[in-house]
Amino acid sequence: MQSIADFIIDIMNQVGFAVCHQLPERTFKYSGMYLPVCARDTGLFLGIAVCFIALFIAYRREACTYPSPFKSTLLACFVVPMLLDIFTVSAGMRITTNNMRLATGSFAGTGIAALVFPIVSGVFFKEGETAVMFRKWWHTAFLFMIPAGIFIVVPPEFSSAYWIWAPAVTAAILFTFFVLNYTFIVLAIEWWRGGDRPGPGASMIFYAGLAAAVELVLFNRLHWLVDKLL
Repeated sequence: MQSIADFIIDIMNQVGFAVCHQLPERTFKYSGMYLPVCARDTGLFLGIAVCFIALFIAYRREACTYPSPFKSTLLACFVVPMLLDIFTVSAGMRITTNNMRLATGSFAGTGIAALVFPIVSGVFFKEGETAVMFRKWWHTAFLFMIPAGIFIVVPPEFSSAYWIWAPAVTAAILFTFFVLNYTFIVLAIEWWRGGDRPGPGASMIFYAGLAAAVELVLFNRLHWLVDKLL
């Protein structure tokens, strides 16, 4: 009979299977158990989730507008290290490590979340209350603490490491899908109604959660199908 721990592990692995190739050699392992996603995706989803949460806390109930073009370009550059890592390894120019995958993935996730946040905040927060993101130069520099923190705390192995990082990265995946689906659904309804935006409520949370669950199940089955065909 399957234990509760085995059931939870299976659920986390199925969520990871929906978004990741789960190659063992590219995945962090603790006490003989692999995380649900590879090192790069671990950094990517943790970076997105932590950055979203940090920005939600920092700006509270204020919808945000984009910073200056220079700062926006800097945020986009957060993705460049991951792209270079992927390209140079794929081209056979160098080899990489799981620590490098984690670092570049977390930088990319942080940058992506920061770039998307003005759109997300405009959906989650009240209209009319706006704030320019990263008004001071050190606000942007503060973002570097997110991937740096992820890089420092994730790789070390200790007795309970798996049961910290496996649920954390699974929650980060679910949180990312929920936030993006909530944003898309609200904007789609607003467009359909010709500018009349639906207010926050239990129904919107339900629809966003349902959409995220359906997407993850579909991605999981598509991954399974591709593996069978190849």
